Amino acid sequence: MSDRKKLIVMSIIAALVCFIYVAYGLNSNNYAYLLYRRIPRLVAMIIVAIAICVASGIFQTITNNRLLTPDLLGYSQLYIFIQTLMVFLLRSSHPLNQNSTLNFISVMLIMVVTSTLLFSYILKISNHYLYLLLLIGIIINTLFSSANSFLQMIIDPNEYLVLQNQLVASFNSVDIKVIIAATLILIVPLIWVYRRFAYYDVLLLGKDYAENLSVDSNKMYMNSLIVISILISVATALVGPIVFLGMLVINIARMSVRAYQHKVFMAYGVLTSILMVVAGQFVIDKVFNLSIALSVVINLVGGFIMIILIIKEKQA
Repeated sequence: MSDRKKLIVMSIIAALVCFIYVAYGLNSNNYAYLLYRRIPRLVAMIIVAIAICVASGIFQTITNNRLLTPDLLGYSQLYIFIQTLMVFLLRSSHPLNQNSTLNFISVMLIMVVTSTLLFSYILKISNHYLYLLLLIGIIINTLFSSANSFLQMIIDPNEYLVLQNQLVASFNSVDIKVIIAATLILIVPLIWVYRRFAYYDVLLLGKDYAENLSVDSNKMYMNSLIVISILISVATALVGPIVFLGMLVINIARMSVRAYQHKVFMAYGVLTSILMVVAGQFVIDKVFNLSIALSVVINLVGGFIMIILIIKEKQA
């Protein structure tokens, strides 16, 4: 089957799953209430699926490694640290913790500004050596993780319960205003990435080849990290951390299509991401009665796939 036909089939399947998620169980008595609840959730799932997939795809391109995920730079732990610090210092009754829109905007801005300034500075002093950035990112990840553990040990138990509800990725309590804000924020970075797919295709050849073909790789690395910061920050601030989703869907896309062009495998990855998130949430809602979180399942499957990929890379 050609890549074009695969994209068409995947589009139909993703659209069908989205329709089933929205229409399941509707009748003349409950349709207004259920549509009001389900459509915002569906939009939130699509936003998160697109943002994480695109961020992971360009991150793997600039690092030239399909086993890596942007979470190695510590975005999830940074999100947890910010939320923990806000509850610890301001208490859960503060408007920044009670108002979902204020919480989303404040957390997203702090994540974008912090990660952009930090990683831009590291790239600058390391002469754009990405693997040093990854090493420092892992150290920062560990630092935030330790700080989170410390703060959560000394925080008030009642405040900790409130905090836990914010830290688990969930699509069940997303505010419509937050969804609108997230959509508006993502428009510019997504357009920027789309218009530079050809540059990312060249970067797949390697830094030296890209520079010989007049691509400013250092500038692309810097701008890409800023865009990744925005995409991951918006997705994480919207529903919480989902670590392995991007790595999982991008690798499925690379194995499913023949073309190396980003416009092809990235489109397939986005459709796969939407399918996995919506179908997974539907199963969790209807089969498991919300007894488990979608992020737990995705991280479990993603970790298993990552182990398989590492073994394959070693054998190759």
